[in-house]
Amino acid sequence: MSTNQVTQTDPGARARVIKLGLDVHASLIVVVRQVDEQASQPPQRFSDEGFIGFVHRELVQADAVHMPAKKPRLKDGRGLPLIRCSEC
Repeated sequence: MSTNQVTQTDPGARARVIKLGLDVHASLIVVVRQVDEQASQPPQRFSDEGFIGFVHRELVQADAVHMPAKKPRLKDGRGLPLIRCSEC
């Protein structure tokens, strides 16, 4: 039997919502990601610049990316004004 249903495991599938949980430390940012209604994925660790690149990639993969309301500040004082949120 064949199905036309698209799942997150399909290459090129687009998520409706990606939720990011953040734990910001002095030397790194730990991120837990949940795509749509799937289980949370294992934590990933990023430098400041690595995290910015990660978020840019997430924005391309989903209709909306949600993070905590209080945007974290990077070590150099920059905020992260690059999050789009359908409910903000």
